[in-house]
Amino acid sequence: MADDKGRNGGIPRREALKVLGSIPAALTASQIEARTADHSHVPAAQIPAGVKVAYKPKFFTEHEWKTVNLLADTIIPRDDRSGSASEAGAVEYIDEYADSQGETLQTQLRGGLMWLDRECGARFDKKFVDCSEEQRKQVLDLIAYPERTKPEFSQATAFFNRFRDLTAAGFYTSKMGIGDLGYLGNRPFDWKGCPDEVLAKLELKKA
Repeated sequence: MADDKGRNGGIPRREALKVLGSIPAALTASQIEARTADHSHVPAAQIPAGVKVAYKPKFFTEHEWKTVNLLADTIIPRDDRSGSASEAGAVEYIDEYADSQGETLQTQLRGGLMWLDRECGARFDKKFVDCSEEQRKQVLDLIAYPERTKPEFSQATAFFNRFRDLTAAGFYTSKMGIGDLGYLGNRPFDWKGCPDEVLAKLELKKA
């Protein structure tokens, strides 16, 4: 859902990098480190070997949970480089963040999800999750581009852009998302000094 397509039509990488620069302050460095290791949020010592703990939403209802998983995977779909937003645990991040932030964000998210169902119902007599991919695209195209949004869709557009930012923040602070960016972290590097050709161009000599 972006003009400069990336990830098979999902969020473009340059947009993801901008989002990384504005990750909500509530997500501290220690939390980012924890997210790259595991999304179950259950102490490893309490989990039997080989058992994957199912995440239980704290804020979203059962129907909303299905909707946000589908919406997040529309924004960041699986491709040949990595998995989708939901596979990376981005939706768990959104759920926990919404649960911690209170009424303003919760009202925006819940209202936006209701708008999706209402708009899909008016157009196709279906809820968002029951629509075809093309039908969902028709509805999302109404709110995905702020510069082209009609005034009557302004609140829905604000919701979608907030959700897209949260999805990118959740994905690109996960282990999968960091791998997708190709970030290697701090690693030892044997620097040999400035290359000779650069020194020659600057008319300098090695010390």
